Amino acid sequence: MRKIAQFAIALGLASCLGIYAKADQTTPQTLSVTLRPTDYTTNLVFNKFDVSLGTLTGVEFTLTGHISGSAAFENTAHVGATVNMQLRADISLARPVGSQIDLASVVASTTDQTGAFDGTIDFAGTSGKTYSNLSADQTKSVTLSSNSDVSLFQGPGTISLGFSAIGQSSATGLGNLVTKFTSSASATATLIYLYTPLGNPVGQGGGQSTQVPEPSSIALTAIGGLAILLATRRRTRTS
Repeated sequence: MRKIAQFAIALGLASCLGIYAKADQTTPQTLSVTLRPTDYTTNLVFNKFDVSLGTLTGVEFTLTGHISGSAAFENTAHVGATVNMQLRADISLARPVGSQIDLASVVASTTDQTGAFDGTIDFAGTSGKTYSNLSADQTKSVTLSSNSDVSLFQGPGTISLGFSAIGQSSATGLGNLVTKFTSSASATATLIYLYTPLGNPVGQGGGQSTQVPEPSSIALTAIGGLAILLATRRRTRTS
């Protein structure tokens, strides 16, 4: 019976400490950029963190990019070659001050062994090839926790972040190589605020937090529980 009591007290202490350490997060805000030709910039506007919820500790971003398009080459050399192509777009988010938050490179790759130039630049035949329906996706996450970022993302109103999708397609092979690329990119950006809650309010965007005990209450609970454990152990030794 004493062992059961000791286990229950220890479990209660662990639970209290776990509750104290628990953080919370807001409901994700997700914005999308529709598919369009690469080499463009736009702005994504998010709600800032509502400071009445508690203390903001981090800003988590997940950036998912998509690229689609075509890639073609013609080997104009008098010998065959291995040709590697990359249909690529670099998508990025930036703070209002201009510094980069996150960057994801979305790449669709091809590799071909081609023959010597067949006499016609048609991106086909024995010395060329055309890929008309290439596509790829890439996801990357980052969490911002510096004081400068925390202060930037909290308070009333919204924050506007710069988004860009820049085409970086390329090919490697012999020096006498003709290439042609067309690329379009789209993306989604998801923002989540990580915070230590105050009370149990409903957060901006629908997030909820749980009641968190004061450190003094946790300390008193721990001391009281340890005292009971020690007293129980003494009675066990003397009986």
